[in-house]
Amino acid sequence: MRKRVLLIQSRDFFNSPHSGRKQIIENYIHGFRQLAELDVCTLESVLVSKKLRVWIQTLISVIIRVGFGGRSIQTTLFNNPINKTKVIDAIKSSTYDLVLIDSVRLSWVLDIIHDTGRVVVDMDDLMSNRYRLYSNKNEKLQLGIFGNRFSFISQMMPRKAATLLMMKEANRLEIEELNVAKKADSIVFTSEVEADEYRKRLPPGFECSITSQVFPISLNQQHVDRKKDKEDICFGFIGSDKVPQNFQSIEYLIQLWERCNIKYKLIIAGDNSMAHSFNNPNIEMLGFVENLQDFYSQIDALIAPSFVKGGVKTKVIEAFSWGKPVLGNAITFDGISISKGYPWILNEQQFAEYLDYKNIDFLRSELLECRSVLSDYLKKNTYDKYDRFLSTLLEIQKFDTKTERNIDQSEAVSI
Repeated sequence: MRKRVLLIQSRDFFNSPHSGRKQIIENYIHGFRQLAELDVCTLESVLVSKKLRVWIQTLISVIIRVGFGGRSIQTTLFNNPINKTKVIDAIKSSTYDLVLIDSVRLSWVLDIIHDTGRVVVDMDDLMSNRYRLYSNKNEKLQLGIFGNRFSFISQMMPRKAATLLMMKEANRLEIEELNVAKKADSIVFTSEVEADEYRKRLPPGFECSITSQVFPISLNQQHVDRKKDKEDICFGFIGSDKVPQNFQSIEYLIQLWERCNIKYKLIIAGDNSMAHSFNNPNIEMLGFVENLQDFYSQIDALIAPSFVKGGVKTKVIEAFSWGKPVLGNAITFDGISISKGYPWILNEQQFAEYLDYKNIDFLRSELLECRSVLSDYLKKNTYDKYDRFLSTLLEIQKFDTKTERNIDQSEAVSI
């Protein structure tokens, strides 16, 4: 008899723009739907609701829980009566062998689910670290996935007030992250680096299993070669600048290309607002792309310097799956085991030297070496590891997920 799995997700990933988190959820859905009956329960923040009653209820909840109860804003925005009813109804609808909860934002769900099978929380990363970094850098208020819709709040809030608020949010998120270990059977992080940091934060005596995510890379996916119109090397970056981490990377790349007069072509794909902030013929803003092949067929390599620690940069895994090497710094490759022998891990000072056009022959040879290392990495990171990862979560024998990876909402029942 097939086991039953309930995935409780923190937004409608089926109808969301492409993102690293969406890719992780799709991996889960693809794997679980082959060995279990999968139901999906989607919870949404009050900030996407159009009901005045929900807003009023949540405003009261925020005042009580955040103002007086020591709860984080991130979790409180999801902890509303409508979402609670959805979870209770979902649990009552069937007997589940595994309940998978998406991120610390939904950690309050652990308090209302009872008499279920194994409970696993995929934390993604340590969100407390992210907010602590924002605070230490004196950033403007960061609202995460709600930043675009409510950017006016960030613009209006004084920087000092934003810094204090984000530090308080970081401290409260850390407490909520640690409390997950008291209630869940297993916790998953995208990066072993953060999984290890979390283990060190926990006091002794916790029996919760803590592991890191495995990223299946399809060797069967059609790797695309660049449609070359000339012999120059073309770099690319993909991501929306509405995400703070991407904004920093895109801003750095544009400044690098202009300051150092880089002659190589740079193609930036994604929903970006910086398209009119510069005038450089070597930089092309491609905009949002429906088909990733349209992007990867135009570039030789991804360039993705990163300045925010935490998690795994899934755009790197994605580029690898399309057979494209990645040029980045140490943070770019956090949690990715390719670092041994891989030549394109640079510090910020080395980027300009590497991209100097007079070194094009050297760069071409480095590109070939990166492809060779990448080929060896891909051979070791097929679906076998992901099979073992999922079978461990479900406590079953090893199974096989090597089939076509097209995620269809109809194949995972939403409840």
